[in-house]
Amino acid sequence: MTASLALSVPASITSPTEYLASLSASLLRERELNALVGVSGSAANEARLLVKPLEGRDPEEVLLGMLPPRRCWALGVVTPAHVTVGEAGTADRVAIFVWPGGAVTALASRRGGVMQPEQGSVLDLLRRVLKLQTAPPEERTSAVLLRLWLDRALGEAAQGRVSSWRALVACHPLNKALDGVQCTPETLGSATRMAATRLTWAELRRGFGAGTWSVEGVDPALADWFDDGSFSRQLLGYLPSVDILKTYLSELLPPRVMTNVEITCRAAEEVSAQPVLTQKP
Repeated sequence: MTASLALSVPASITSPTEYLASLSASLLRERELNALVGVSGSAANEARLLVKPLEGRDPEEVLLGMLPPRRCWALGVVTPAHVTVGEAGTADRVAIFVWPGGAVTALASRRGGVMQPEQGSVLDLLRRVLKLQTAPPEERTSAVLLRLWLDRALGEAAQGRVSSWRALVACHPLNKALDGVQCTPETLGSATRMAATRLTWAELRRGFGAGTWSVEGVDPALADWFDDGSFSRQLLGYLPSVDILKTYLSELLPPRVMTNVEITCRAAEEVSAQPVLTQKP
């Protein structure tokens, strides 16, 4: 399933959504199927399925950085899962397909069910394999700056190397830029928020590709494979949330230092009139 990409829905398929929903239902009846499935051909000429068994691997692991399959106009995953979705009940298998005009998710449950998903990590990756755009980022880049700071601080604190406010400031990604500035919690939080109004997700993604930024588990070689939306969700998915990081830090840092952390985070997360930036103004 690696070759040049030709994304065109066969003219004989007038409703790709209905076609893929029907295909998904059929594939879900194959209880042993656990694979990536590419769809080529047309309804009139019998659609051809290109099947790549997952062989026990996580679908996201296989999809990440994958080249587009040859002549496929749709790509999907059929795999075991445990999903509870409203009236559909509990499903033990799921089929997810994307095509240039949308996506289809079908569940194998007693009641069955087909949904129109908006986003999700597997959907993001399927779309990127087909070089389709994903949903834009939901969070500002300040979310990354805060998590990078707290994650680094947690690692240092666990080694006994951080116990003061000054040492904590030194862990912040903006530390060098703020060299010589008297960093109060309010100042650091404000600087984080203001930096995010200038730092777009596209610039952050390029920075990861160039090695300026790094997070364990995020391959810099894939920076150009992602778009801004999929990259933002992938990156934030690797970093624990601010609340979780603060919880762990509170067990290692003196109360007065943790108070400064709380003040910094509140200042950085203050709602501003700035939109989420996805490209350089």
